[in-house]
Amino acid sequence: MQNRNMHNQVFLLSFFIGILFLGACNEEKLSINPTLRDMTISVYASAIVQPKNHYLLFPEVNGIINKLEVTEGDTLIENDIIAYIKPLRENYDVKSFELQRQLAESKLKGESNQLSLIESEIKNLKAQCITDSINYSRLKNLWEKNIGSKAELDNTKLKYEICIENLLSSGERKKQLEIELKNQLKQTQINVQRSQSLLQDYIVKVKGDSKVYKLNKEEGEMISRQEALAELGHKSEFIVEMQIDEIDIAKIELGQKTIVSLDAYPNQTYKANIIKVYPSKNLRNLSFQVEAQFLTRPEKLYAGLSGEANIIIEQKTNVLTIPLEYLDNENKVTDINNKKHVVQVGQKNIELVEIISGIDSSTQLIKP
Repeated sequence: MQNRNMHNQVFLLSFFIGILFLGACNEEKLSINPTLRDMTISVYASAIVQPKNHYLLFPEVNGIINKLEVTEGDTLIENDIIAYIKPLRENYDVKSFELQRQLAESKLKGESNQLSLIESEIKNLKAQCITDSINYSRLKNLWEKNIGSKAELDNTKLKYEICIENLLSSGERKKQLEIELKNQLKQTQINVQRSQSLLQDYIVKVKGDSKVYKLNKEEGEMISRQEALAELGHKSEFIVEMQIDEIDIAKIELGQKTIVSLDAYPNQTYKANIIKVYPSKNLRNLSFQVEAQFLTRPEKLYAGLSGEANIIIEQKTNVLTIPLEYLDNENKVTDINNKKHVVQVGQKNIELVEIISGIDSSTQLIKP
C-alpha cells in the first residue's frame, strides 16, 4: 500500500514537471509578426518648471545688506525696492560735492560774485576813459591854438591810452573768468550727479513686475556683485526648462509639440510647445537648454518642480515596426525557425523600431 502511494506521488510530480517544461518551451517559442502602425519619434529631456521671465538679481556694488524690504512670495512692480546695501567703506560724500557746487554757483551767479567785481571795474574804467578822452581833446584843441604846454598834452594822451588798454584787458579777464567759473560749476554738478548715482547703486530694485521666489541672503550678511541676492520671475506664468543632449539638439525646432510629465503629478501628462532654443552649449553639463510653453498644465505649479519631457520630432503613419527587444545589437532578427535575418532599420522610440527592409509582415519572429 505504501509503495503504491509513493508510485502515485512520483507519477504526479513527473506530470507537473512535464507540464512546466512544455509551458516553458511554448513561452520560448512565442512569436510575433511585424505590424503596420503609426509611430511617434521623440527626443527625451530632463525637465524643470521655472517662472516665465525667471532671472537672478545681482547688486551693483559690494557691501552689507542693511535692510530687506521683501520676503519670499511677495509680488512686486517695476522699480520696487528689494534691499538697501551699506557700503563697506564711505567712498563718496554727497554733501561735500553739493557744497562745492553751491560755492561754484555763488562765484558765478551770487550777489558778490567775482564777475560782478570785474564788471564794476570795467564800468569805472569806461567812465575814466571818457574823462581822459575829453581832457585830451580839450588840450589838443588848445595846443593847436598855441595854448598850453606840450608836456601836459603828452601826459594826458598817455593817460588816455593806458585807460583804453586797461579797459580792454579787463574785458578779456572777464571773459576768461566767466569760462573758468562756468567750467568749475559744470564739474561740481557732474560730481554731485556721480555721487548720487553711486548712492542709487546701493538701493536694489526689481527690473519689472515680478514675484520673489527665493532670497539668498539675510540682513547683516555681506554680498558681492557676483552673488545673486534673489530669484524672481512672473507671478503666475511658468515655462518648462529642458536639457537636451548635443547629439539631439539639431533635431529641435521652434513650435514642436512636447509631452511633459511631472514628479509631483504621477500618471499625468501635459502638453507644451517649444518656444526657445539657446544657441550655446552649457559646458558644465554638456547639454543645450530649451524652453517650452505649457498648453495644458495642472492648476498649481511651483518653481523648481522636476520631471521629464518628450519632444515630438516626427510622426510616421503606416510603418512596419517590431518591438525593440526582438532586434539584436547587429540589426538582426530571428524567425520562428531560428533563422537570422539582417534588417534595415529606420527610426526608433523607447518601445518600437521601424523596419525598412529585410522582412515583411508575414515573418514570424521570436526574441533573440
